[in-house]
Amino acid sequence: MLKKISTYAFGGILGFFVQIILVTFLKEFFNLWFLLAYAIALGGSIVFAFYFHKKLTFSKKTIRKRSFHKFTGYFLAANGCTYLLVGFFVEFMKFPYLAVIATVPVVVGILNFAVADAWIF
Repeated sequence: MLKKISTYAFGGILGFFVQIILVTFLKEFFNLWFLLAYAIALGGSIVFAFYFHKKLTFSKKTIRKRSFHKFTGYFLAANGCTYLLVGFFVEFMKFPYLAVIATVPVVVGILNFAVADAWIF
């Protein structure tokens, strides 16, 4: 179980870096509004997270469409909540966006681990 949790955390860290790179690239180089850049980065991180966790964390060799649909649906809902929380803290509370997108996903990630292991994979 410790190996699974460690792998899940490592995947989350990698996904976070994918997200940070995409947000920064879209915001700084294309001058996109932060929340639009963040939404696009969330989509990229969902695809990355699915394949990472499917193959490494939960060690499933085959990928069924049903698993991907469940994963995508759940993570869209979870990331929708993350998106709303990030938007609230960045746009209304005026917290720095890098600090917020580093903190909020950690809290949501704890719930994600339990749900992903029990329901998706």
